[in-house]
Amino acid sequence: RGLPGVLGSSATQAFHRSIARRALERGWLRLHLLWIEGAVKAALYCFRFRGSTGYYLGGFAPELGRLSLGTLLTARAIRTAIEEGCSEFDFLRGAEPYKLRWQPEMRTNSRLLLAPGRGLGTRSLLGLSRLERWVEHRAKQFAASRGRRKKP
Repeated sequence: RGLPGVLGSSATQAFHRSIARRALERGWLRLHLLWIEGAVKAALYCFRFRGSTGYYLGGFAPELGRLSLGTLLTARAIRTAIEEGCSEFDFLRGAEPYKLRWQPEMRTNSRLLLAPGRGLGTRSLLGLSRLERWVEHRAKQFAASRGRRKKP
């Protein structure tokens, strides 16, 4: 939607290339691609581990949104997971509407931060953790408000 997305920085892309390479070597990577006329128009980046497939990230060509390519590819990924013997297809964290269409049961995610002592370093670490959560929350609010605006 005009924003760079979670893979927007070159450092993040390099990190994911490294992780994907290692996951591929171990048989964990599941990269689902939908090709139309020789070009990838939708992709799902998933991991399979111990009988579960986790949907990490997906995207599709926005100009083809009316075709529901993400939905089609998600259905294919779920089918592949079943064929591979998985007992679970996990949409992971977040309550985005597209996830709720497939996964009506929500799970609670928790964060536990253990820090030694009560000194300045520990207080700084806890403060940074709170700041990180606040920034993430505000960024999501901002992105959601931009997505709701009507285009001129």
